[in-house]
Amino acid sequence: CDPFMGSGTIAVAAKKNARKYMGCEISKKYCGIIEKRLSDTVVSLTNYE
Repeated sequence: CDPFMGSGTIAVAAKKNARKYMGCEISKKYCGIIEKRLSDTVVSLTNYE
């Protein structure tokens, strides 16, 4: 759990790695930034290392 999400960097990393994530942010400004970053994040299931 991330109680201070900021710009959502950890949430984006979790989404890219198909991991569950939970976080909180009280700033409306940062919530908008997080929503945009997460919607722009594409998860590729065929991109193996």
